[in-house]
Amino acid sequence: MGGVDLLDAFVAQYRMQLQSKRWYLYLFWHSVTVAVINAWLLYRQHCQLLGTASKDVMNRQQFQARIASSLILVNSERTCKRGRPSIEKTEATTVTARKKARKGPSDEVKMDAVGHWPEKT
Repeated sequence: MGGVDLLDAFVAQYRMQLQSKRWYLYLFWHSVTVAVINAWLLYRQHCQLLGTASKDVMNRQQFQARIASSLILVNSERTCKRGRPSIEKTEATTVTARKKARKGPSDEVKMDAVGHWPEKT
């Protein structure tokens, strides 16, 4: 099988049923699926080069689930509790919790008068 036929076979294994009238969503999710398949193939190739036992190598479904769970947990704190905070918390702890939860760079980085531009390599 050629590379395109093999890719089509992998895409067809776990086809995601997407029903939308917006055609560009199909293109987006297909490109995400192709990227996951390529990452999985590279993972398998590296496992072969490292001599990993075949029982320790993840199959594609496990690999895809691991990617999804890691993307969900990117900006989350594992110790945070859900729901309304308790009354026993002091004002100082809530202020520090707000500072930790704030997104974006810190005040020192914002005010250091250095242009933080990406560099092309």
